[in-house]
Amino acid sequence: MKAKELFPILIGFICMFVLSAGLDINFFLSMILSFLAYQKAKSTMIKMDQKKKMLEENKRIDEMKKKELEEIESFKQMFKDSDELALMNKAYEDLNTINKVYIKTKDLEVKSLLKDVFQTSYSIFNHLKDNPNKINRSRKFFDHHLETASKVSRTYQMFLDKNISDTKKLEARDNTIKALKSLDVILKNFLESLFQNEFLDIESDIKVLESLKKEKL
Repeated sequence: MKAKELFPILIGFICMFVLSAGLDINFFLSMILSFLAYQKAKSTMIKMDQKKKMLEENKRIDEMKKKELEEIESFKQMFKDSDELALMNKAYEDLNTINKVYIKTKDLEVKSLLKDVFQTSYSIFNHLKDNPNKINRSRKFFDHHLETASKVSRTYQMFLDKNISDTKKLEARDNTIKALKSLDVILKNFLESLFQNEFLDIESDIKVLESLKKEKL
């Protein structure tokens, strides 16, 4: 038997005890009602506080993502090369798709994964912004990784919007989570490889400087 079902029985027994002991039943009942009202108010306040914090966090994340997309849009304006500009336009659309699904979904696990994929992609953008010479070498990120993330997000939202069975929706959710987890690993590895190339370039520069120093000596 559940606690909610046991509570009225417990109150009944206590009332019988109070009556048999000749105590004031009205006073006892008012005390119980006051206690229940307090617990109800406390529970409501906790839920309201949790909801407020969740809304504030969602608003903060949404504003951050909006700012990131605006920065990416300005980043696009830097490119005069038509191929690079087309690449950036497509990438912007893909990121926008991920962001829209992120905002719309209420599934916390999917939402968290979409956030990770978006933020890692944005970090790659930032690195390419500082190192535009690497854009052509990063076509796999634009043409495959980011496009796949956009397609997975779009397909997930399409299944949610369709009038299909819960079993199919659950299957779509599981497939989406698996795909996003894989993509998150791939994107993080890709970002790491970009920085690794940067470290190699630095090492190369150091060797050149050391060589020049020896020549002067």
